[in-house]
Amino acid sequence: MTAEVAILNKIGVALAADSTVTITTANGDKTYNTTNKLFALSKFHPVGIMIFNGTEFNGIPFELIIKEFRDTLGKGSKPTLQQYANAFIRHLKTKAHVTKEDQSANFESVTRDFCLAIRKNFREGCRDAGVPIPEPRLTGEASKFFTKILDELELNVATAGVNPAFKGVTEAQLQRQYRGAAKKLVDRLFARIEPSIAQKKRFVSLLHRAALSNYISDDFTGFVISGFGSKEYYPSVLAYETDGMYANRVKLLARPPTVVSQKNASCLLPFAQTQAATLFMEGVNDDYQQAIDTSAHDLIVGIADRAAKQLGVSNPVLIKKLREELEETAKAYIQQMHGLRRIEAQSVL
Repeated sequence: MTAEVAILNKIGVALAADSTVTITTANGDKTYNTTNKLFALSKFHPVGIMIFNGTEFNGIPFELIIKEFRDTLGKGSKPTLQQYANAFIRHLKTKAHVTKEDQSANFESVTRDFCLAIRKNFREGCRDAGVPIPEPRLTGEASKFFTKILDELELNVATAGVNPAFKGVTEAQLQRQYRGAAKKLVDRLFARIEPSIAQKKRFVSLLHRAALSNYISDDFTGFVISGFGSKEYYPSVLAYETDGMYANRVKLLARPPTVVSQKNASCLLPFAQTQAATLFMEGVNDDYQQAIDTSAHDLIVGIADRAAKQLGVSNPVLIKKLREELEETAKAYIQQMHGLRRIEAQSVL
């Protein structure tokens, strides 16, 4: 679990990160509690960087890349934080010592992550729906369900849009460059359920489109750059997610920047696992709050059926009308409680 937070106001920035990292090996997961995820991006100027979710860029520890960038930057400064970020991204692209073999291995890693996510969603979906998975070849309802999973992937990829770094790169070019790596992964990882030829062809095409899009794998590495440019009065935060480098391009997804200003005097931003920050800020984590909201909703709306039973009312129109009114009451109550919780949290902080 990784928990990181950035706290900003008009005076400065505080960055905090835990030191835990979990590494998956053939013998199981190993957890270490001595990992550094927070670094100075400059030795001479107020700019810091945090990493989350992953610790490497194409197999190279981010810590080494950051240290080399810091040495390259030296005493030099940048007018804005965005220019520091741009310089660091250029360093990733040109000076991170990423070989063609590293890029090929990374492309296979990213594609494999997509495949594993699809396989997991398919198996869990079939289990929850009570659909048996035939072996060695998909048929019947299981085949339809697999097609549905591919439909969802296609929608997600289309919604994400093409990543700016890969504009002009085609599926065919990616397939030629990596010699059918995606097809080999699909053949190997889905050998036990054996989708149809048409399904596998479509799946391979979607994997290449996903690699070229803003659709990020679960195994991405995130980094957060925060501080002041030499010409900036107030601090800001810039956050990015990356699937690393392949096809000689860095796949990068930028989050909207957060900037302190006269109107936005302070902010607290959680990254990675946000439950700890939410618990600290609002006194309750998301899962527990969701359980409270669901219970309150069901309790209030359920009054309609209980009242009808106790009063001997059998008219479905009247019961439906009461249920709809109680639905609105439940929504208003939950929103009111959320508002009060935020007010209390702000007063404490």
